[in-house]
Amino acid sequence: ERFPVASRQLNELMEVVRRECGKSPELRNRLFQANFHTTLSGDAMVTLLYHRKLGPEWAAAAEHLRDALAATPAAAAAGRRPHVIGRSRKQKVELDAGFVLERLRVGGREYVQKQVEGAFSQPNGAVCQHMLGWALDVTRTEPGAQRGGEGGGGGGKGNGAVGARTATAAAAAAEGAAAALELGGSGGGPDDSEGEAAEDDLLELYCGNGNFTVPLAQNFRRVVATEVSKSSVEAARFNLTANGVKNVFLARMASEEFAETMRAQGSRRRLEGLGPWEELRLRTILVDPPRAGLDDFTVELLKEFDRIVYISCNPETLQANLRAIAATHKITRFAAFDQFPYTHHLECGVYLMRR
Repeated sequence: ERFPVASRQLNELMEVVRRECGKSPELRNRLFQANFHTTLSGDAMVTLLYHRKLGPEWAAAAEHLRDALAATPAAAAAGRRPHVIGRSRKQKVELDAGFVLERLRVGGREYVQKQVEGAFSQPNGAVCQHMLGWALDVTRTEPGAQRGGEGGGGGGKGNGAVGARTATAAAAAAEGAAAALELGGSGGGPDDSEGEAAEDDLLELYCGNGNFTVPLAQNFRRVVATEVSKSSVEAARFNLTANGVKNVFLARMASEEFAETMRAQGSRRRLEGLGPWEELRLRTILVDPPRAGLDDFTVELLKEFDRIVYISCNPETLQANLRAIAATHKITRFAAFDQFPYTHHLECGVYLMRR
């Protein structure tokens, strides 16, 4: 009936879905799951999953559900009508749209972000703002740039999460910081060579919908981003255009394929327009792997870059990957972000430079 960990809006939508599905046999028939996606902007979508084919009768009932969802306090205040999507095997019915538009404030600027139903996006909008602010700060090139703190963030709940820190998460953060220092990191201060990044290009592997790509592009001469998911690539292109970012080359290809092509200075159809390899200055790399961490190939690839931004959602695989590159790189910045409050999961950000 309630899920206190999530945003207020998600709880409001969940209550209405339970009530309306209880009243409507068409909505309730063979329904086995409901997914909710809320944002800081007030945009939201609900996906209902079924073990049956959906027809016009379902669409009519779902429209009534949309009316009820639009009357919830958060949706009404934002002037938004939450989207309703129906799914069954080999079928997807969108009444209006299959995405939401999030608005994130980072470094004093607001960014629009398209988040597609069924595709990956950050689950906690408020904490994501702080994480992006931190990444923007560590890659900033101006001497004397502001240090300490995550920057850019805002209060409130978003994407179904709250910002409270648990004892478990705090302990994990302490362990992660200890591991960072054990590997030779300073734990905070600026590095004398940091200003060199002004003329650098950034390579971002698995960029998703451009969550990091869009705000970080301002800190680099050029960004080369790769992503294998078609829906994520389409969302990333939308987000780049919507935010006026013009110095990004986005390639739909696997990171290993790109790295092998880069090493051989070869060519691929999907790299048309990238330009000659010798003109690129790819000295900084950003990786944001899944919980399993980086594979051996990518770990070796990191060693070829002067600067590394590593975003991790698993401190254990992060520690293993950091030990693998400890001989070539040192940790200069480390931060923990409680993306998943009331769980043992912890997001970490690490900035490393060549020794």
